[in-house]
Amino acid sequence: MSDQGSSILSKKRQALINKENRLLSEIEGSTTALNKSLNKTLKRSLLVGGALVAGYAVFKIISGKEKPLKKDKKSVEKLTHKTKSMNPVLAFLIKNSLALLIDSLKNKMIK
Repeated sequence: MSDQGSSILSKKRQALINKENRLLSEIEGSTTALNKSLNKTLKRSLLVGGALVAGYAVFKIISGKEKPLKKDKKSVEKLTHKTKSMNPVLAFLIKNSLALLIDSLKNKMIK
């Protein structure tokens, strides 16, 4: 009887181990698929965001600067100081974001 009881237990143990392995492989497969989907979505979001930033930067460059009305001298000086300090930052962002966008598009085209 002890041999028969131990064989039943070993069969149940083996069945549970097989079920565990199957479930672990299903979880691994689902996780891998989710990770790939997430990476694709993040890359697409980055491309769209980069395109929006580049488009906005090009729009700002093309639209030019509007000259402020001369109401008082202090507000004009503050406004010109702000635009002078923003131009290098904007140029840096445009330069780097366009380079990243072009590289990511090249990598996307190659794959």
